Amino acid sequence: MKKVSLIFMLGFSWEGAHAYRTLQDMDTPSGPSFQETALGLSACDLAPLVQEAAREMMDQDVEITLDARTIPLSQDTLESASISDFAPEKDGVHFTALVRAPSLRESFPISGTFYPVKEIPVLRRLPAPGEAITEQDLTWKKITLRKLSRTTLTKTEDILGCVVRAHTLKVGAPLRHTDVEKPLLVKRGEAVLITVQDAKISLDLEGTALEQGEKGQRIRVLNPMSKRTLHGIVVDHKRVEIERPMRLAQTLEGNRS
Repeated sequence: MKKVSLIFMLGFSWEGAHAYRTLQDMDTPSGPSFQETALGLSACDLAPLVQEAAREMMDQDVEITLDARTIPLSQDTLESASISDFAPEKDGVHFTALVRAPSLRESFPISGTFYPVKEIPVLRRLPAPGEAITEQDLTWKKITLRKLSRTTLTKTEDILGCVVRAHTLKVGAPLRHTDVEKPLLVKRGEAVLITVQDAKISLDLEGTALEQGEKGQRIRVLNPMSKRTLHGIVVDHKRVEIERPMRLAQTLEGNRS
């Protein structure tokens, strides 16, 4: 007998309505549904699980932001949940995925954004003016690529030995090329030690720097005895090494004249 027929048989009374509700409950499948668990978890509760699934699929660290919506799971059933079908969209920023759990009768769709994360060196303390940055001054921090610019320093070799140029730096903030600089080892016009050497001969003589320079920088120096201008590489404080050994003959020739 159909439910609608039973209603007419019982009449429009409170007893009939109660009987209809009882039969309706008997025909309703057991188990939670999306409507019955409307007061579930928030998106942020599920974010770590989605982030781990994205990391495994993309083989790199990512930062996940889920679209705000209620997830039909309780805190007790969260541990049994899993993420499947993680699919980045064509824009490379948005994604869709499915939440699966034994307590759900069907998978639950979710969506959001993801950004790759890179670990970069940052300052753990601010060095004093003129103080060279050492390994003890640095620590590592994960930053999303969207927050990094082309001028961000991502390698320790680009930071170690440098001095802080900007006075508005913050501990833990990404460093840019304009924030630091290598200390000057040679100043223009000062006396320097010029080293000239090849496989057979090594010679040190005094000269004058025609340019300032940091370590590894190519500058011009003057041999005051020969009045010749030579090109060399700054190797240490007030010390320049001639760039090409062939300059050795010219230097020696100038010293003899």
